[in-house]
Amino acid sequence: MGKSKFVMEIEHFNKALHQAYPPMMDALWQAMTTGDSYWADRHAAFELQYINLLTSLKADINRGLDSSGLSFNQKRQLTVLRYEMLEYGENKDLQQQMLRLWNELHNRIATFRARLNDTDLSNGQISMLLSTQKDSFSRQQVWTAGMRLGEEIAHGLINLVKMRNQVARDQGFDNYFLMKLHSQEITMEELETSIAHLRNGLDASYRKVKEELDCDRASLFGISVTCLQPWHYHMLLLQGYPVRYSSYYFDIKASIPKLAQWLQKTDLGFLLSQMDLSERSGKDQANCCLNINRSKDIRLMCNLSADNISGLGILMHELGHAFYESGLDESLPFILRQPAHPFLSEAVALLFERLSINHKWLKELGLAGYPLMGEPIWEEELRKHLLIRLYSTIALVRFEKELYSNPTGHLNDIWWSIVEEVQCIQRPNNWDMPCWAAKAHLTTLPVYYYNYLFGEMAASQIRHTLRSQFHAEFTDQSLQWLRNRLIKPGSSQSWYTLLKDSTGMPLKASYLIEDLKME
Repeated sequence: MGKSKFVMEIEHFNKALHQAYPPMMDALWQAMTTGDSYWADRHAAFELQYINLLTSLKADINRGLDSSGLSFNQKRQLTVLRYEMLEYGENKDLQQQMLRLWNELHNRIATFRARLNDTDLSNGQISMLLSTQKDSFSRQQVWTAGMRLGEEIAHGLINLVKMRNQVARDQGFDNYFLMKLHSQEITMEELETSIAHLRNGLDASYRKVKEELDCDRASLFGISVTCLQPWHYHMLLLQGYPVRYSSYYFDIKASIPKLAQWLQKTDLGFLLSQMDLSERSGKDQANCCLNINRSKDIRLMCNLSADNISGLGILMHELGHAFYESGLDESLPFILRQPAHPFLSEAVALLFERLSINHKWLKELGLAGYPLMGEPIWEEELRKHLLIRLYSTIALVRFEKELYSNPTGHLNDIWWSIVEEVQCIQRPNNWDMPCWAAKAHLTTLPVYYYNYLFGEMAASQIRHTLRSQFHAEFTDQSLQWLRNRLIKPGSSQSWYTLLKDSTGMPLKASYLIEDLKME
């Protein structure tokens, strides 16, 4: 196949995929926001069409990668497509089985409400009860009700993991976890080395913060630290430090107009009419940002029920993703008009999220309640929160690796062994239940959680670069730098090249360690 002819083929790939992608993403959005099985079925049908189209290109893509005369940009498009195809394999029956099971489990997760005393509770309501309920027995009931999702989907999830592993083995990989890392240009050595560096630098700080938290919780419930159970914490799965500023008040409806001016500064004003922020029956309880057409049809979905600082953090996180998506160069071919790596999008989202506890920014925008104005929000509070969250992320990444290495193992025991060692949370007496399966990412976004780990590292590294050059993360100049240097190129470069060229160094754990280390 001559050069000019293959260039035409690449243009055809872009056009065909661009036509197939938006209907699939719009149906996913409709399914998530309505909980309607009609839209779930539509999404499944559109996704199968997209997968069939993608996998039908395999022979041409391989031939193109083996040919000479193509530009770097053209080769990059074929490389990105080849990596994307790995996830689906070539077994059509297996593809359909996986898609059918994924949709079934996703719908169960999206519509799940914990049942307690003949009342259905959302995740937000569970979090509120765990933040306010004083009676240990009642807390245990709430926690157990929330964890029942794991019992309902664990069997299906294990079957899905086995199918995913079969796809990986058919393509020469030991398991799906390793294949997914490979498809995103990450090695297991890079992942394990990063975790080791983080733990070497932060274990002592984490244990100090965790001991402080345990003493506070034990005192609150009038028990000894050794008697603390998972339901004594303020979340189903401990993923952050409890907010101490009870005087902070975040009114969603009142705050949106106050955010509008700042959003215009970041060129995100158009999003105001495309946000779905309130909890309701049937709506997926996930928080997400979907770019429907890899252009300006960007939609935000959050479940903001609690009038506290966490609600603003969730919203700012998703706005960070939107900032990334809206900054992609629209002149890029469709194939390359996506983040160079998911963890870079997470890094920008995490930078935006950190604004939610930035006292100066809150005060300037008038987002803080009056009682807070005289109370500085210390960097120490942010460090504590990020430390607790980081170690929960490490625990989940380690568990998911084990899940794909041996899906028939005693996963309940493996889960609690990791949680005990990494997070220093003791297993309850009645521990032999699949609490791990209640973490929706394991089902809906497999091998994604490490992106939060790398995202936190990159966020601190980017923050260091912005402060060195502009003395702040969110000046006009720093936002423009983010767009031009890190976001605009999309997948036209590898994540490694893009991050190194932008910050002057490869991904390092040292900046996150510096940000989180407790003296």
